[in-house]
Amino acid sequence: MASKPLAALGENLGNSLQKAVVSMVRFSSALALYGMENMQTAISFQKGGGLPKAAENLEAVLDSMAQCLADQMEQNNQEALKSATKIAEQVVQQSVETMTLLDPRRMVKVANNLVQKSTEAISPRPGKQEAVEDHDNDKPRLAVEILTTSNP
Repeated sequence: MASKPLAALGENLGNSLQKAVVSMVRFSSALALYGMENMQTAISFQKGGGLPKAAENLEAVLDSMAQCLADQMEQNNQEALKSATKIAEQVVQQSVETMTLLDPRRMVKVANNLVQKSTEAISPRPGKQEAVEDHDNDKPRLAVEILTTSNP
């Protein structure tokens, strides 16, 4: 008789786990389909708003779902979620800032600054004795010549 309640418990646990797995699949599918629907809306431009509106709608739904989940969590997990959110915000912000470096005008400016700083680093500083140059130094020289002579 003791085996029947144990078997029933195992069966109930199995059914509960199966239902939980089905719920996870349903949730993942709904999220994927919702995302696809928003992307189609953004691309079509027929329903109005385009990509910015679709992104706002997706953000609102995701934030709402995340808040529903957070409301069911213990306090320490809610704090961990807040921390993860702050880290995500920082990473995304840094990524956006990095992408702005890909602007050709900014790249040229960065390159010019780099050349200027490099020139300043290798040019003689005031107060240092400068080497006397002759006209031959303006001509290109082989690396072997430079490495084998005492005064380049």
